Amino acid sequence: MKKKLSISLLLFASMMLASCGNTDATSGTDSVSDPTSSSDSSGVGLNVDISSIREMEVGVEVRVQGVVANLNYTGQGTPYVTGFWLADATGSIYVYGEEVAQTLEKGNTVTMYGTKSYYIPDTDTGSAAATGYIGMQQLINPDVVSVNYTVSPIPETVISELTIAEITEIPLTTDITGNIYRVQGRYHRHDNISYVNYSVVDLNRVDSLLAYTQSNGKDYYWTDSYDGKTIEMIIIISLGKPGVGMWRMNPVEFIEEISVTALQEAEYGAQRAINEIADFYEVETTKEVAIEDELLGGLTREYSSNSTKVSISQSEGKNILVFHVDELGIFELTATATFGGQTATASKTVSIREPNEFDAISISEAKAQPDGATVTVQAIVARVTYKGSMTKQGMFLIDTSGTIFVYNGSATQANLANVENGNKVVVTGTIVHYIKPDLVDVAASQNFEGNLQISDVTVDNLDTNVYQLPIDPILDGTVEGVLATPPSTNISSNIYKMTVSVSKVAAQYYTNYYLDSLSSSQQLLLYSQNNGRDYEWLEPYLGLEIDIYVGIQELNVKASGSVWRMCAIAVVETD
Repeated sequence: MKKKLSISLLLFASMMLASCGNTDATSGTDSVSDPTSSSDSSGVGLNVDISSIREMEVGVEVRVQGVVANLNYTGQGTPYVTGFWLADATGSIYVYGEEVAQTLEKGNTVTMYGTKSYYIPDTDTGSAAATGYIGMQQLINPDVVSVNYTVSPIPETVISELTIAEITEIPLTTDITGNIYRVQGRYHRHDNISYVNYSVVDLNRVDSLLAYTQSNGKDYYWTDSYDGKTIEMIIIISLGKPGVGMWRMNPVEFIEEISVTALQEAEYGAQRAINEIADFYEVETTKEVAIEDELLGGLTREYSSNSTKVSISQSEGKNILVFHVDELGIFELTATATFGGQTATASKTVSIREPNEFDAISISEAKAQPDGATVTVQAIVARVTYKGSMTKQGMFLIDTSGTIFVYNGSATQANLANVENGNKVVVTGTIVHYIKPDLVDVAASQNFEGNLQISDVTVDNLDTNVYQLPIDPILDGTVEGVLATPPSTNISSNIYKMTVSVSKVAAQYYTNYYLDSLSSSQQLLLYSQNNGRDYEWLEPYLGLEIDIYVGIQELNVKASGSVWRMCAIAVVETD
């Protein structure tokens, strides 16, 4: 039988040793048992390298020894410790066990037994299955053999140096949970109405990693003095967010503040400028790129090419690039950035190619199909919609024939991760009139057949150019008209053009945006699962009279009276 000491016994032993003046002769700190022992008194259970645990099956019990690299907290009121990361010279792994974790501090050396497992939050199980994300590596049911309370550093051999940009490029199918990295970036605290979070942004000012918090950011208040600083720091990759294809991190240690030279800023700016250009163009496209970089004031960009396939000019503070699709082939395009008297360039190969052809039908044809039919449509993304945590979950599509809403459940929402407003997509999904199962009877009593949508689409082709929305299928509407439309007249998936004013109500626990009628006191609430964050783009229009496209996302079915849920699509810009 293996010798395993319970936490209560360990604590008692530690107290007795301290009271008797029995201290470790070499460290001068209290110890329990021998942290360097390779096996217990029964001779069972040699310590294994943490790196080897990655190859083991779920359910295997192991004995490990390592340094506590970081603690993990939960609790919205007062955060409390629920686990820790254990690191040796070969790797790092999360250990879940509240009772054990609350007796430890960073730097303690622990010898323990644990059982190999993976963790996926319940909200992510569907998207994890769809994307191949296996979850966060962890050990559960920790049973301590010994603790050395001496504070030791994380072994240098387990810390890798990567850029934040490089980490973000690692797919979620490559398990890096528990990995420890030394990174350089700009550290930020983000204060919102109902929550706080933290992030570190790559020196390129684009790529970033968001901290993982179960305590509304309170577990990272100790990092507030680093807010806004460019810093070299140690982080641990905690887990992945498969719905959006992102890794989440935990800050471990801040090493030193660093500076970025003007030449480096120019180099990053040139790369940002060239990334504004797509890899290929299939239709005659005019691309406008601001001369001054929006992420760094004072940094200017310009483009050049010796090819006739693109015409380049400047007008009103913008670079104007026209890609001519009547000349097929490839060419080199160069972006030049200037900052602080320093200049840098970045180049890429751009293709002018024939449009891909797909066996697609129009949106109007798709809407005429029966429920359960599989349809493929090619259309423009009028507006992406989000579930909580700004995870892409749906979108309004538009072509010259009609408009339709797309909804992807948790198992397929990751398919929409790279889609942006204005992109042209080819998608395949299922026509449905959706009603929540527990509301079928209520909907029937109101003669509502269900929300018309294409469900659980795959993105067969993504053209990342930004296209103008066709206006032919957009209907004229009013605030009063929508509010007066009964469920029996199914207007789900329609897009309307309205003249309204925009208002906002920001309270302690919520933020709402409204479209207000100009002729009455009636208003439309814009549907949000993100405390209004998905409508922050409307801020410049608050209090103004505007023309706006509004989509009918769904009917919120209620026995007391059903209400149409609205999505703001785009403000109609006038000359």
